[in-house]
Amino acid sequence: MSENINVYTSPTFNLIKNKPSFFGGVSSLLDFEGMNDKYNSSSTEMEADSRALSSDWRAVGEDIRKTINIYNSNEQKKQKKEISCGSIA
Repeated sequence: MSENINVYTSPTFNLIKNKPSFFGGVSSLLDFEGMNDKYNSSSTEMEADSRALSSDWRAVGEDIRKTINIYNSNEQKKQKKEISCGSIA
């Protein structure tokens, strides 16, 4: 059985959790204590730190990429507005 990985993201962190099958999802309805929750684990503290640091830098890179895209989009809109008004320098 192959495991599907689902990544839950927020602006500050990534949480990687196994994505359950249909029956896994149904069984989770009865899992009130969270016994079936499986998260990726690391064999050493150094590996856990390395994964966390890598995740943090990916989040920083994603934030920078989104910011650049927003800036470029705003600049394109600004240029189109200037062209349509005939006020290009």
